[in-house]
Amino acid sequence: MPTVLCLARMELTGLRFSREEAEKLRRVLEIQMLALEEQAYKLVGHTFSLTSPADVAKVLYRELGLSSGKLNTNQKPSTNKEALTKIKSEHPLPGLILQWRKINSIITK
Repeated sequence: MPTVLCLARMELTGLRFSREEAEKLRRVLEIQMLALEEQAYKLVGHTFSLTSPADVAKVLYRELGLSSGKLNTNQKPSTNKEALTKIKSEHPLPGLILQWRKINSIITK
C-alpha cells in the first residue's frame, strides 16, 4: 500500500522535465559518440559505418582477423552484443562498438 500512495502522489503532483537539460545531455552524448567513432577509425585506419553489421563484420573478422565464434562455415559472423562481448578481449574495437551502440540507443530513444 505505501507504493500505491507514493504513485498516487506522483501522478497528482507530476514530474519535472527540463528540455534544456535533456538537450544538454544529448549534446554530451553526441560528443562522446563522435569521440568513440574517431577512436574506432584510428584503430582500423579508415572510416566505416558503425551502424552497418556488414561493415562491422568486415572490419572485425576480415581486416583485423578476430575470431568470429562461428559454429560452422555456413554461418555469417555475428556482430550482436553477445558476439562482440566474447571477442572484446582480443582487440579494443569491439568494446568501443559496444559503447557507441549503447550511447546511440540512448539518443535514439
